[in-house]
Amino acid sequence: MMLLTTGACAAGLVVVLMVVSRMRSSSAVPGLVAILVVSVASVAGAVPLCLALAHDPGKAPLAALGATAIRFLVVLFFVAILLFTKAVPLGPLVGWASGSYLVFLAADTVVATRMIRSVSEVK
Repeated sequence: MMLLTTGACAAGLVVVLMVVSRMRSSSAVPGLVAILVVSVASVAGAVPLCLALAHDPGKAPLAALGATAIRFLVVLFFVAILLFTKAVPLGPLVGWASGSYLVFLAADTVVATRMIRSVSEVK
């Protein structure tokens, strides 16, 4: 799961850098910050699932739901801090954070489902 998350982070950064280099837009910094925030949230959400799979695989589905909540709360927390401090422009940050969150949520859900299925098939 961590390998997929790292790959998604790298792919997201490459896409942002390609867009920024072509457009020279002002959304470069908010885009990179948003992808970084969502990447941190993805890793934070992977921790309970990995722990549940390692110690008690029966609780993995519940841990996957908890991981989704953790990801959402971490993204919400960091985006709120960035918005209140006005460190980056509002529009690009919210747009990049929303798009990145949806991509990471889909990828993490697919990976979590496969991990849970593979553990349940072993038994």
